[in-house]
Amino acid sequence: MISVALTPVLFVGGYALFLWLSYLDETLTQGSGYGFHIGTSPTEVYRDMLELQERNPNLKIYLVTGEQAGDNATLTISKASFDAALNAKYWMLLLDGDGEFFNVIRLSIAENKLISIHRHRQYFELP
Repeated sequence: MISVALTPVLFVGGYALFLWLSYLDETLTQGSGYGFHIGTSPTEVYRDMLELQERNPNLKIYLVTGEQAGDNATLTISKASFDAALNAKYWMLLLDGDGEFFNVIRLSIAENKLISIHRHRQYFELP
């Protein structure tokens, strides 16, 4: 009888533990991570994005070029999107595809080099 009552508690507790353990939200400003290296040029970052795309075929690049909603664009990784990305404030790589912001890598470029790598992953939606 006790096992029947504890089963839902253990299930919910185990699921909550999984969500907590799988959550990522970190920023790197030195070294390397996720296939990218701080200090590399945008051309080298593009090459690394192509390698990442081989492992994540749904990969899209979300570009933020300004403060207004119309200043954003989601593109497939190509030479044309790379040229557009050079004018963006940062590049957000959507690992699960278009419109999926729960599993991303954000790359910030300044002075023609990669200055930060931000990784965010969550399997739940916050209220």
